[in-house]
Amino acid sequence: MHKRSGTRVTGHYRDRTWVAGHYRSGSIVEDRSHIFDHACQNREAKKSSNEGPLYWLYTGKVTFPSNCWWCGDEVYFHRDENGGCVLFDLLGEPWPIHPCWEVHKHKQEEASAGMLENYKKALRGIKVENYQYTDTVPAEGFDAFLIGCDFSRRVILNKDTPQFQEIFFRYLVYKIADMEYMRLMVPESALETLLKKPHIYLEVTTHKRGAGVVNFIKSLRFEDENTENSIKFTVKPEDYLQYKWVHQHNLSTA
Repeated sequence: MHKRSGTRVTGHYRDRTWVAGHYRSGSIVEDRSHIFDHACQNREAKKSSNEGPLYWLYTGKVTFPSNCWWCGDEVYFHRDENGGCVLFDLLGEPWPIHPCWEVHKHKQEEASAGMLENYKKALRGIKVENYQYTDTVPAEGFDAFLIGCDFSRRVILNKDTPQFQEIFFRYLVYKIADMEYMRLMVPESALETLLKKPHIYLEVTTHKRGAGVVNFIKSLRFEDENTENSIKFTVKPEDYLQYKWVHQHNLSTA
């Protein structure tokens, strides 16, 4: 037995049923964690959860865009902090659950493990040229869902002065609306943090370079919306645009 304090609970999937966000009053709770097992919390994933740079995919809460395991439609995969999984057609009220998820109840664990594995491969194996990008980026903040990082290429900014330290950038691809994608240049130093946060609230700054445009992160907030999980970038893209850019292609993604 233990005492549970009253708190605001976010929406989550429990016992194959979506539970909307609500206030939970304090209570005395029997500890049943030793006998409870979520249907879609893959055992092999849990076993390897502490191995490799993308271990976070198999632990805790995560939301990312994907394709249905059965029909191939665009969906959102969501796993709550307790390991319960679900596929949504759209995020937000009324939280429509994708029909295939209900039809294939006995194959949810297999599908969840497969979709997590596919997303892990995409995070490190996409090609930026395989996507078409929107020409209009929202002026204000917006939700962005990480598709992946193109590790086969890198941009080096070099000021051609001995005292200037080279700055390395990578390309991240985000889904920002239905069938709309955006390419971002981000410092390599920020990659580890961003790859662990598939769903962020993002503000960007857009600048022209040659015949195209370049998007840089201005600020971002993680999904849980806590103020301590906000990051403001001190990047001055207008300065970077004046530097010499060296493009590296066909790099190893291993």
